[in-house]
Amino acid sequence: MGKDNFFRVIDTGPLTAAQNMAMDQTILESCDSNIGPDTIRFLSFEPHCALVGRFQSIEKEIRTDYCRGKGIDTNRRITGGGALYWGTKDIGWEIFSRFDGFFGKAGVQSRTFGGAREQDRRDARSRHGKTGGQGGIRRTPAVITRENA
Repeated sequence: MGKDNFFRVIDTGPLTAAQNMAMDQTILESCDSNIGPDTIRFLSFEPHCALVGRFQSIEKEIRTDYCRGKGIDTNRRITGGGALYWGTKDIGWEIFSRFDGFFGKAGVQSRTFGGAREQDRRDARSRHGKTGGQGGIRRTPAVITRENA
């Protein structure tokens, strides 16, 4: 079976914000360098955390004093998008793929689940408000897409 005919699934269990962001960078680089296969990763955070997108300012988006006082990690994602709060019971999933890999050939696109409607390019909403978000980063030749619910 060729490398582009399979993918791996990783569920690390809960990690800190810094550990999760380092894992994203490592998996993306391995995919980008054609060292690792396309990957689906499930992620969760312990402790709670607030993450900003790649182009956001932590100081402008997050009340860092409040977070420090409450034991909430803060960090920056390698993907774009808006600030996110992750509770310890939240779960996210990511797809890392080379454009010529398993998911790239399948034309994987982000989809909205659970009867939510697409509000904009990043947010899924139901009648109760925002239910999840999507972000991503595109490199040559690899891409990461992320969703949380």
